[in-house]
Amino acid sequence: MDFKSDLDKDLQSELGNILMKFAERNDFDPAEFCAVLTKFSISLNYDFTSCPIAATGMITSLWESELRKIKEVDKNKKINDEDDLLLS
Repeated sequence: MDFKSDLDKDLQSELGNILMKFAERNDFDPAEFCAVLTKFSISLNYDFTSCPIAATGMITSLWESELRKIKEVDKNKKINDEDDLLLS
């Protein structure tokens, strides 16, 4: 079970609303949108810590965790797709 705090849920919701707002723009570029959010988020890590090494560790740890989750989802999807092929 993936536990999410109220802050996490609220922030995810607000960020989703921001995405929908910007997606309506004629000049919307998904890659640029993600790049700007990533840059902003990384900057916050450095702004909110007194130690650049700690900020770098937090960023690296989070990226590793998220990449592991993505890899696990991809692995499970591949297994499910293979099972579907076997059952067809």
